Amino acid sequence: MKISRYSDFMRDDGAFLELKIDLQEPAELFDLVRSFTALGKQFDDYIKRYHPDYAGETKIYVKQIRQGSIVAELLPIIQPLIQNIDSVIIVDQFIERYGGRLNKYLRGGKDDTASKSDVNDVVGQIAAIAKDPNGSVALSSVEIVKTEKRTRVAMQFNIQDSRKIETAAENHIRQIEAKAYETISNFLMVFWQSNVKETDIGKRTGEKVVVEDVQTKPLAVVYDSDLAEERIKHETKDGDRNLYKLGFYI
Repeated sequence: MKISRYSDFMRDDGAFLELKIDLQEPAELFDLVRSFTALGKQFDDYIKRYHPDYAGETKIYVKQIRQGSIVAELLPIIQPLIQNIDSVIIVDQFIERYGGRLNKYLRGGKDDTASKSDVNDVVGQIAAIAKDPNGSVALSSVEIVKTEKRTRVAMQFNIQDSRKIETAAENHIRQIEAKAYETISNFLMVFWQSNVKETDIGKRTGEKVVVEDVQTKPLAVVYDSDLAEERIKHETKDGDRNLYKLGFYI
């Protein structure tokens, strides 16, 4: 069955994410949107990484707006449609993982597995309350059983928490940006994505590599000399060996 409306989802047993933002003062619309989209993007990324057999789509519905409070429900539409028990586990595990990441920044630390985009989402998640003198945000996983809602896993952050998270996350972003311009040598590089087309020196090639000692996520390739490009392109276009099983020292 294709789920296209809020009522279709709520009619069946399942699980969803609930985001509640309490504010003492009006918030900027941009900050509110950042909070919603950061959560939706992180859930979609979670599905792709940990449950690649499913195609996840997050629909965001603003359930309730009243003075000082906004309640939004993020409905994970997971295809193919799965049993209730599976959807509950998936949503619970996401809250636990995402909450664990936020708590690392709350304690003044950082999540070394997070990309710059992930850390920007951390800042976006608490953006709506970071400027409010008495704001708070609550994130919960909610199970639907015969139209009855049951809260399962929940976490809440107040204004003091949000400022600690924001400070630690922004420090991490600066570290990531500084590392992007760091010169390294004598590290093993393996290809994650190749491209046989030739590009100008100093410009992105469309290729991506992994240097695990530096970062586990794929990095864009830019050649700084014709010789370096010639040697690698030889393996890409003319070599008999599997490029993805070769290692290159940089």
